[in-house]
Parts: sequence; structure tokens; C-alpha cells
Amino acid sequence: WVPTCQPSLGSGTASDGSSCSQNTDCASDWCISGSCTSACGLDSDCTGALSGRTCEMVSIVDTAQQPVYVAQFCMP
Repeated sequence: WVPTCQPSLGSGTASDGSSCSQNTDCASDWCISGSCTSACGLDSDCTGALSGRTCEMVSIVDTAQQPVYVAQFCMP
């Protein structure tokens, strides 16, 4: 597992913990299970509005629902 820094892809303004319907809604670029979230490496990385969440592996899929890669995110 190697964490990486990636450029922001969108112009979303919703903060972590806010409800969302697509990645472009979120300032973090990540809308997972209807909530803006951020990548993490440990549970302790889930701070602020994400406090109390756990750092879990999430499979990212393409439009055909085929797995592309796996990353960790702060999940409820």
C-alpha cells in the first residue's frame, strides 16, 4: 500500500461529511455511499467532520462496474 497525492479533478465545494450524489459535488473529489469523504491510511486520519469513521478499503469501479483499483477512505 503506497499513499499518493493527486490533483483535485473537480470544482466541488461540499466538505467532508456532507451528503453528495457524485464526486464532482465534493471538494475532496470523493463521493462514496452518498457522503463526501477523503482518502486515509489509518483510522486516525479520519478527523474533523470524518471523526469517528473508520479507514476502509473501497473498490473503485469503471462505468461497466469492473474493478479498476482499491483505495482506503474514511467510511461511516
